[in-house]
Amino acid sequence: MSNDKYPIGYEIVGSEYTEVAMYCNEKGDRTIEEVDGKYIVKATPAPTNEDILKQKRMKLSSLEQQYIMPRYLRDMILDHPEDYDEVVVNHATEIEKLAEEIRNN
Repeated sequence: MSNDKYPIGYEIVGSEYTEVAMYCNEKGDRTIEEVDGKYIVKATPAPTNEDILKQKRMKLSSLEQQYIMPRYLRDMILDHPEDYDEVVVNHATEIEKLAEEIRNN
């Protein structure tokens, strides 16, 4: 027997919508949808490949801005890592690894 207070498929009754919505947000794996005038707890769909790629692009952009490290600068650093501090090389490596994942998709 499940300990799930509001399981997938649960039909929300009356004024409990807010409580159920907070529970769904806390769990993170479900949402509420209106079906035929009723509110039902539904499983959150898995992200699509397009969603994942978009998240990776946003993270790449954020890291490039945070470390002020566009691609040409990463290329310089990674071509001659001995000329740069280890922390800078590590950041360049991290960002380039993510960029490479995006380019290969």
